[in-house]
Amino acid sequence: MSLPSLETLYQVAETTWPARALQEVAGFTLRDGAGGGKRVSAATLNGPMDQIDLAHAETAMRDIGQSPLFQIRHGEEALDEMLAHKGYAKIDAVNVYVAKASDIATDRPPLTSAIPCAESLQVLNEIWEAGGVNASRRAVMERCTLHKTRFISRLKDKPAGAAYAAVDQSIAMLHALEVAPEFRRNGLATWIMRQCAFWALEQKASHVAVLCTQDNQSANALYDQLGFEKAGRYHYRLQPQ
Repeated sequence: MSLPSLETLYQVAETTWPARALQEVAGFTLRDGAGGGKRVSAATLNGPMDQIDLAHAETAMRDIGQSPLFQIRHGEEALDEMLAHKGYAKIDAVNVYVAKASDIATDRPPLTSAIPCAESLQVLNEIWEAGGVNASRRAVMERCTLHKTRFISRLKDKPAGAAYAAVDQSIAMLHALEVAPEFRRNGLATWIMRQCAFWALEQKASHVAVLCTQDNQSANALYDQLGFEKAGRYHYRLQPQ
């Protein structure tokens, strides 16, 4: 079974973690992120470079209260160079990981290490809030209309970790994985990933995917150790203030 293409993974990243609204402007797809972070707020190229109007796109982003921000994907070197020449800063390079769900779903997690839950729970919100996944980012999960779940980890009879996943195109993509600092180095992130893979198979999904900033060395090491393939990457260009 071949792995999904990078283009498919880009699409699934959008559908499982959706912006509040989209609009096509001057050769770009603009996103209204409603404060939900870069991924749901960045514009992306949607046509040939000779048809874009950068100034128009920048104005449209400012009109909805967002600073001009672009996501640069594989093959978009010309746009990247243009923005760099205009002084845009390169930020948050991200790795895109994918694996066959059956390759990750090898060992059943301990009973309380990664419990799927359909509804949002206050304890989940507290873990996410402490980890920087604020209410605007949690609203992204709420507006996703795909089949989805959340995972809660408990350790020593206390809430210890949280994550969210949704399925599209037979891919379960996991987002917002957070383990409370006092419970790290106990293998909870590994168990959450394995539980996500078991959940994916139950939804008839064939693959599991996750996104990770390149600066997060421990998380990148985890996905490598689990056997995820690095399918590609992207980064952002932000207009200086």
